[in-house]
Amino acid sequence: MSARARARPSRTLPLDMPRRRSLSAILPGLLGLLGLLASGFMCSPSYAPWPGKNAQTPFHYDVVLSSDLRFLDVDLVLPRGPWDSLGVEDDADKYVVDLAALGGELTPPYHCTSETCALHYRFALADAAKSFASADVALAVEGGYVSPPSAWLLHPRDGLEHPYTLRVRGKFAIGLPQKEGAYFGNALELVPFAALGDFRMHPIALGDATMTLAISQTDFSLGDDGLSKILGDAARPVAELFGSYPSMLVVVVPKNESLEAKTLGGGGASIFLPIAKDASGTKLRSAWVPTHEMVHVGFPNLGFPHQWFEEGMATYLEPLIRVRAGSLSADDRFRELVTSAPQGQPQAGDEGLESTHTWGRTYWGGALFFLSADVEIRVRTQGKKSIVDVFRAIAHQHGSVAVQWDLARVLDVGDEATGLRVLHEHFDRYAKSPGKFEVDALFRKLGVSVKGEKGETVTYDDGAELAWVRKQW
Repeated sequence: MSARARARPSRTLPLDMPRRRSLSAILPGLLGLLGLLASGFMCSPSYAPWPGKNAQTPFHYDVVLSSDLRFLDVDLVLPRGPWDSLGVEDDADKYVVDLAALGGELTPPYHCTSETCALHYRFALADAAKSFASADVALAVEGGYVSPPSAWLLHPRDGLEHPYTLRVRGKFAIGLPQKEGAYFGNALELVPFAALGDFRMHPIALGDATMTLAISQTDFSLGDDGLSKILGDAARPVAELFGSYPSMLVVVVPKNESLEAKTLGGGGASIFLPIAKDASGTKLRSAWVPTHEMVHVGFPNLGFPHQWFEEGMATYLEPLIRVRAGSLSADDRFRELVTSAPQGQPQAGDEGLESTHTWGRTYWGGALFFLSADVEIRVRTQGKKSIVDVFRAIAHQHGSVAVQWDLARVLDVGDEATGLRVLHEHFDRYAKSPGKFEVDALFRKLGVSVKGEKGETVTYDDGAELAWVRKQW
């Protein structure tokens, strides 16, 4: 396994997402207080129904970040309903303190029988960051913290959509849409990263979208201008490939051995991007990680067990985009593709890509799926269509990391874009069954040969049967 292989980051959370705990562990001692306060405090505010497809009344959060950045004071207005599953990120519940009811008819545990009910609590952000030291929950960096709101906003953990609005007073940035001073979304179970505290903000235009860099108070060798230039140059060809691309927040922090880049969507788009403090321009321009994560931003969340599709897509498109942008040579692209391909093949006892979730099958098995599909689409359309048309069609229907799609919809939209059934056929052959990719024969037809112990020599045969496909890339 190459150094690059070991460094491959997970897109969001692990394949088997951790269970989250409710606040039942901290309720003893508070139940009587809730009942008492519910009957004696001011009436809860009244809000208009959520203007979504179900006209649900949203959860409303008003948050104040303390001046020393150690605490988040949260006022929550709950709509009517039994909210037994109310909780925060796994094990972060112990950092929810000073819980009190403020109004409405609220009975334990979180049963709101009036139009709305109100709660107040405090989240110990600094203590949580010290305990977790992870951007998935809370991470301390120079000048502030990185944390998704799902770590500190009490929300239903029932897997259903519950619209919400979020207002934050204090230094705060997040990759969520905003209207009338409030961020909004349809579910808090998995939402974009937020930057809390003193981050240096740099918006970068990507056509109709904006990539905003939130850079921690770190003295990077490249400086803010250098980081903005290189990351902007990396993002533009990604946005151009998809055609329609969302705005996003990219949180830049100093890299250490325990930090890996990750992308989170769920109503918006964000990338957590650790970069070495002493990284040179040459090193950062040649890095594959920023482009890989930016590709994820342009594609919908599919969820388990389809991570191979998400990761295979990014693993295949990332070097293709970088070759087109001039930050990677064609030799390097084919060298890695040819030498890494065996890792994606089914091994003894493996099932299809939908059922075998090893690292090799997830990343390189997925990449081979798209390589094979891309070649077949080009051949059957005589070069008029490609896998790029598939992703552009999905993006045109607002398919990005901000939303959740069914894989069936992805296959349908993709095949409709090419006028073929290549994606469905490949899914039956390689995802449902452990079909072997005939890559040796494919590379011969493409006229690509890699020789040497470490793939030192890459040669091309322009007389090969499918050399014209290779040249299209």
